[in-house]
Amino acid sequence: MVTLECTNGYADVPATFISKQIISNFDSFPIDFELRGNRLDADKITHCDIGVDVRREPKKICIGDLTNEYYNVIDIPAKDVDVMVTGLEPCGTPQSGGFCL
Repeated sequence: MVTLECTNGYADVPATFISKQIISNFDSFPIDFELRGNRLDADKITHCDIGVDVRREPKKICIGDLTNEYYNVIDIPAKDVDVMVTGLEPCGTPQSGGFCL
């Protein structure tokens, strides 16, 4: 299951939810996705922070699941955006760094 979420926020301000897409069935990467926000907010929102989680089990984080370790900030509207993800690994693994379990 792939969950993509778009929020908008700045350093000391709570993020504003814009859009979310859950893709349950896919064969391989890359995958196509589309996140749409409310047109009424279009004049106020200039960028979007895309967060990604790829999990085998919806409510459980497992070794081998994928996530993004940094904000993917895009100007909106945008097309053809690549979002990089990283595999989760055991924290005791040499050079594990980043997110680990």
